Amino acid sequence: MERSVSRLLASACAEPSGPSLATVSWQPPTEDPAAAAARLAAVTAARLGLQQPPLGEWQPPGAEVLLLAAALTRPDPAPQAALLIDGVRSSADGTELLARHGLVSWALCPAAGLRLDPTLADLLLDRSPLTGVLTHPRPHRADECGELLDDLLLRPDTRRMVVRTLAEPAPDSARTVGWRAEVLEGYRLTAEGRHFVLDVYETALLQHGPQTLQLVRRADDLLRAGDDPWARAVCAWWGPLAWIHRNRVMELQERPLLVDHRPGIELFRRHSSRGPTL
Repeated sequence: MERSVSRLLASACAEPSGPSLATVSWQPPTEDPAAAAARLAAVTAARLGLQQPPLGEWQPPGAEVLLLAAALTRPDPAPQAALLIDGVRSSADGTELLARHGLVSWALCPAAGLRLDPTLADLLLDRSPLTGVLTHPRPHRADECGELLDDLLLRPDTRRMVVRTLAEPAPDSARTVGWRAEVLEGYRLTAEGRHFVLDVYETALLQHGPQTLQLVRRADDLLRAGDDPWARAVCAWWGPLAWIHRNRVMELQERPLLVDHRPGIELFRRHSSRGPTL
């Protein structure tokens, strides 16, 4: 079991575009599972661009991430894995938070080749609050992830990480785009929150401009043709910026680098009846 857990954690440390668990051919690492979990936390921190030590003082991850990894090593994972996952608290902090995110985000990625049962995937997501913040939580975990997000925005390095992630295009996930739209909508209500919101839009258009605007056009085509959950989520994602443009235009004008946003605002205005009322 220990070798299987260490091998799985090593696979999660590999580049996302690297070999999947099903095809990996190297020998299992010699380090014990606890050391492998610590290495995964460090690798995850580096991938997220966090300072060292990330999220406070460096402490080795606890045993709970090892339970999650053990659940994924079961030959017939669904029933046995659920029992292991039930022993893991939903909350986490520090390196435990990072290690869980490194493991769960990898396991949920199709490139990992795990082909998880949807119920098992949801259980894993529930036990990784950081994954919920950066992708999407299940509805009953939204408040917990919102509290974690508030904490992450207090540190410069984790704030930058959140901004970068929420600005990334999500062309295939209505749940991810919908969660990000909810986040931006919640933070637009205060001046400090709008600064964060505008940072997200500015980063999206500066770093992912062509793809972001391509998704606007795709969503517009889909909504003109009928209804589509992903397109409705994209429309809602632009809603907070449309509100700022209408009600706090001076704050928008203070962002000379935030350009090419009009197609997104027009998308929201054209189809806003399909999304939340702002």
